[in-house]
Amino acid sequence: MQTWQETTLEAPVGLAPLQIDAVAGRRKGIFQAIVTALLVVTAAELLASMVVFGLSSHSYSTDRNAHAAWFWPQYTLPRPRAADERLVIVISNSQGDARELKAAEAYPAMLERLLNESDRARTYAVANWSAPGIHSPEMTVLAARAAEHRPDAVLLVSFSQNFQDFGRRAPFAASKSDIGHLAYLPQVRQHLSPWFLKRFRITSRRTWLAARSCLLQLHEAFVGLVKGRTMRHAYLLEARPWTKASSRQLDEFYLTFREGLPTTPLFVVNMPLNPKRFVPQTWPHVEQFDERVHAQIGGRPGVTVLDAATLVAPRHFLAATHLDAEGHEVFARWLLPYLKDALDANDDVMAQAAEGR
Repeated sequence: MQTWQETTLEAPVGLAPLQIDAVAGRRKGIFQAIVTALLVVTAAELLASMVVFGLSSHSYSTDRNAHAAWFWPQYTLPRPRAADERLVIVISNSQGDARELKAAEAYPAMLERLLNESDRARTYAVANWSAPGIHSPEMTVLAARAAEHRPDAVLLVSFSQNFQDFGRRAPFAASKSDIGHLAYLPQVRQHLSPWFLKRFRITSRRTWLAARSCLLQLHEAFVGLVKGRTMRHAYLLEARPWTKASSRQLDEFYLTFREGLPTTPLFVVNMPLNPKRFVPQTWPHVEQFDERVHAQIGGRPGVTVLDAATLVAPRHFLAATHLDAEGHEVFARWLLPYLKDALDANDDVMAQAAEGR
């Protein structure tokens, strides 16, 4: 006969299976929640990638980045080229972007047209990697990206203002764009020096993730478009002097460029400027850019330094640095013979190398 005491002692033992089921149920719920969250994020990322690639343009097939500051990882993606196609990459600022004009009126698009008209035996593509507000750090990152494209020539069209001392400011502080995302891609980062990565603090975990996530890229572009950005042109622009920091940044650009493209012709062009829209006593700083570049890298193999600062008449300027359509054409026609000679010489070298094999 079972006693009352025995019954009370056995009762707690019967609760153990219920406790185990509760723990298992909680674990299953957590697992299902994690799986659901991963599926939702994956679906959102897939949808975002479709939107981003649907919105973005490509530098081989369009005259400029349709979104100016955004979707640069997609805009600069390498693509297959025809065997007879010659690729030229222009790295520049808002002058090359020419947002106030039709894309076909900017000098990179005109240069492509002139090259194709001058030589029917080949096809020429000029990729316009110009973005408003960028400076030497972004230009250096774009030079590292160019290595994947194996271009036949690269033009850096800039002026002294793009090589200023950034002090303690955050990386790429002069503009809001996603060009900096490129520096987090392994194929680009491998060409950037440890000094450059440290100096411009290219160590953000969030940006590392954004460089690999179309969802975050889309979010950043949306926030940027909502905030908007206006172009402000002071009546007189104050040119800044060349400093030791400027020299170091120019060296970084050149060394990064040569790291990925050891023999590709490089043109460094002091871009057309309007002296009437600069503070008079600072104009010598503009002229100094050509002198400094000549002294620093002008004698190195494959480098051509050109000075177009006073090439275009002031009447063809919309501001201190922005040209009208006629000014862009003058600049493109002036660049044409220099670039054509370099491309022809490069073809001859490649043909001789092929014969020697």
